[in-house]
Amino acid sequence: MYIQYVEELIYQLDSLTKSFDKMDNIIQIANKMNRNKNIFIIGNGGSAATAIHFAADLNKSAKLRARALVENISEITAISNDYDYNSIFLDQLKNHAVIGDVLVAISCSGNSENIMRAVNWAKDNGVFVIGLTGFDGGYLSKMADMNITIDSDNIRICEDIHLTICHMLTQKLSGDMIG
Repeated sequence: MYIQYVEELIYQLDSLTKSFDKMDNIIQIANKMNRNKNIFIIGNGGSAATAIHFAADLNKSAKLRARALVENISEITAISNDYDYNSIFLDQLKNHAVIGDVLVAISCSGNSENIMRAVNWAKDNGVFVIGLTGFDGGYLSKMADMNITIDSDNIRICEDIHLTICHMLTQKLSGDMIG
């Protein structure tokens, strides 16, 4: 069991070389952003943990204005209670996002309704959407302005690679990576 996991992880890491151009484009977008603009990051479950981690790294190391919309449990539960769970990211974006901001949506399936509601609103309101997906990319891969899909049906592998991508992007944005 362990060896199969490690072999799949190595294979997916090796496959990341195909996404380096997309990662360079993401770096260019972040470098061109007005420093008054925000990067909002969303995800469910393990992807929510990645969103929090990525926002912290972007804020601390890359000195960007990043916010994981999964961090405010009071706001999330209020929206869920008063409206519905599928509005937790949408309502926050409506309150905080403006034209020129960036939304990073992390979803292994690419089909989570709460993610897609936020992505659809972002697209309609001038927010650039970056997707990190797995499996076959789902709806998110088709809607995002830029998307990287991890071609694996193993959710844990997808989550591992998504976090690796976030670390690589942060390292490059903070100037700690050559090439």
